[in-house]
Amino acid sequence: MRVVVVGAGQQGVCSAWALASAGLEVVLVDVSADAARLGAARIRALVPSAVVVDAAADVRTPGSLKTSLSGAAAVLSCAPYAFNAFVADAAIEAKAHYVDLGGNTAVSRSILAKGDAARSVGVSLIPDCGLAPGLGTTLTMALLGRHPAGKHVDVLCGGLPVRPLPPLGYHLVFSLAGLLNEYSGTAEVITDGAVQEVSTLDPPRSHHVPELGSLESCRTSGGVGTACETLAGRLRHFEYRTLRWPGHWNKVRAWSEAGLLALDPVDIRGSQVVPREVLAALLAPRLVPPPGAKDLVVMVAEMPGTATFRLLDYGDDTTGFTAMERCTAIPAVIVTLLATRGRTKIGGVPLELAVDAEEFLAEFSNWPLDLRYDA
Repeated sequence: MRVVVVGAGQQGVCSAWALASAGLEVVLVDVSADAARLGAARIRALVPSAVVVDAAADVRTPGSLKTSLSGAAAVLSCAPYAFNAFVADAAIEAKAHYVDLGGNTAVSRSILAKGDAARSVGVSLIPDCGLAPGLGTTLTMALLGRHPAGKHVDVLCGGLPVRPLPPLGYHLVFSLAGLLNEYSGTAEVITDGAVQEVSTLDPPRSHHVPELGSLESCRTSGGVGTACETLAGRLRHFEYRTLRWPGHWNKVRAWSEAGLLALDPVDIRGSQVVPREVLAALLAPRLVPPPGAKDLVVMVAEMPGTATFRLLDYGDDTTGFTAMERCTAIPAVIVTLLATRGRTKIGGVPLELAVDAEEFLAEFSNWPLDLRYDA
């Protein structure tokens, strides 16, 4: 069975490795032929029995994925979220299931709107299947399945350096554009049973994580995808917050208040300059992890006073995949595997409705990630 992975970046290569480890044939596609070739070579070195083909394609060009998708059962998009709709269109044309890592709820809704076309050819379109959005949503559904009387769920997630680094106590573990998008705009929450849009970067809250000590959280956008809309009325309270080492949020909030996250151009000495692009250009070299730096991922999905899921991962020295790579790729790979087995709902279906949470958790237990449940 063949699966196409679009995007040979960090999460894309890890996703292709996980699919190859599960015994599937993988086509790894990237706009850069070199990136696809190097990613495929890395996977073959890690999994000598793997069948991995590399290919180059620009997903913005109609028909560019046609050859790669020929005969494929599914496509997993690990491309930047702005390109996901192009990949979804190609998947429908190829009659292949579609899964992505998410990152922008408006883009995900545009993909879900293609549901009639997907249903007509018998495939699933399931966006928002990575870590957050993704795993946090599925853990929420598992809590609700196990404790149907529960009305309150909080999800906390952080991808962090093991050792805080200046200037933000943070190093980049995924797309910088995606990170700044999460820090901007509004977030959806459920309050008193109704969906509300609230500002991101609210005043930080303190949390104690036993293995890590003190952390701080803020609201960020997109962390639970479409789940608020789906669960309104079912839950009285539902909120997603991003965890960081102490001090991070005060700096980011100051930048936001100064307008540095804005996308509207400003005039600088006769030139139109986008503040967020300037900030990204300044931050990018300063957020590159130094050699040997380790990352971790912590996720908590909690029904207070009732039950808690807790994930803590430090990456894998054997494969070289970071915690963020593993914890983003593996949940999406599990959804992809379920789709290829006919275990997902057909059409454009939000993750929280597309898969059975307990079936997902049974698959998750086969992977080397430390997810614990306490009730």
